[in-house]
Amino acid sequence: MKTNLEKLENDKVQLEITMEEEETEEAIDKASRELANKVKVPGFRKGKVPRNVIEARLGQGAIMEEALETLLPEGYGKAIEEKGIEPIDQPQIEIVQAEPEKPLVFKATVQLRPEAELGEYKGVEAKIEDYEVTDQDVDNSLEKLRETHSKMINIEGRAAEKGDHIVIDFEGFIDGQPFEGGSAEGYSLELGSESFIPGFEEQLFGVKTGQEKEVKVSFPEDYHVEELAGKESTFKVSVKEIKKKILPELDDDFAKTASEFATLQELREDTKENLEQTAVDAIKRNFENEVLLKVVENADAEVPQVMVEKRMEQMMERTGEELKRQGISMEDYLKYVNKTEEELKEEMKPNAEREVKTELVLEAVAKEEGLEASEEDINEEINKIAEAYSQEPDTVRSTFESQGTIPIIEKNIQMRKAISFLTEHAEEKKEEKQE
Repeated sequence: MKTNLEKLENDKVQLEITMEEEETEEAIDKASRELANKVKVPGFRKGKVPRNVIEARLGQGAIMEEALETLLPEGYGKAIEEKGIEPIDQPQIEIVQAEPEKPLVFKATVQLRPEAELGEYKGVEAKIEDYEVTDQDVDNSLEKLRETHSKMINIEGRAAEKGDHIVIDFEGFIDGQPFEGGSAEGYSLELGSESFIPGFEEQLFGVKTGQEKEVKVSFPEDYHVEELAGKESTFKVSVKEIKKKILPELDDDFAKTASEFATLQELREDTKENLEQTAVDAIKRNFENEVLLKVVENADAEVPQVMVEKRMEQMMERTGEELKRQGISMEDYLKYVNKTEEELKEEMKPNAEREVKTELVLEAVAKEEGLEASEEDINEEINKIAEAYSQEPDTVRSTFESQGTIPIIEKNIQMRKAISFLTEHAEEKKEEKQE
């Protein structure tokens, strides 16, 4: 096979691919055999029809068309591998010559992955924050832990107060008519949480179990459901239960129940260590982000629309998967935010463009500094994945190889190395101590 490459404008190239006559004939023979299994010809068993009979019945063009379904992707795949290029979209194919007993010649025009032009990328200045974990931070963290171990008890004989949880049935009306999504049974509401429509909770302070009450509120002008925004409404509320949250005492017994530690002091010390590590990780992440942002701003990179579109599709898929894990369908979510799928996707465009440009810049840094993923790096990554999923590394590698995932792992390692390089060569600008 012979391939000629011609560079065109806007990161496009045209490949003229000539496949050997033997390759073409072999594909035509194979296509003829496959058609013989599909066509019924009187006097011949299926699959036993000779090529000349198939040609006479269907024509050479039909056989060549079948052969091209194999020849074109095969030839194109070999050509891009031979030239070491990375297309970002499907090729435009032009057949130059496709006849029996002659070499197949075709042209493939493709857009290549562009290369970013780096500006200043070594020695950029970014702020690095100092930090301090205070006793109050530890107290706040322990309070959250107490919340997770709290219990609810029913309250009898007194009115509901701020902080109580009331269980209610309610139905909402606008202009005397019930509206979609305006009713619920057994709804648990914490009074004072401000989690409901403004003004709703305050009118339920002082209610008692078994009481029915009418609550009048107006939906905010910026309410997420356009049909309800700014509308006055009336809710008929029936109070089923009043509950109070009981928090455990913060003592050694609590430490034994809520953790692996025997004393509250040990739990406090461990909590402080975890908060300090979280602070260190956050500061490192913020520093990396600021360095990367400045390096990307200093670079010049054309961001192809096709790459942006693919990234937006990936972001939509990730959003769908995240919603699914929360038990929400994309359809219900779109209804809740009052958007179409296209509108949601379009909102992701600025982030998609930024992600693509960042990736192109990191690739340019890796190329400029010779940062590659070694076999040792790849093995280490596969071992981590295998350990996380309790599988054998050889099994994971075989799966990745069969799925063609190894290059993605290599790319991720290369990107991480580029980020590490940039942060290691950045100038730290100290900021005041943060709590």
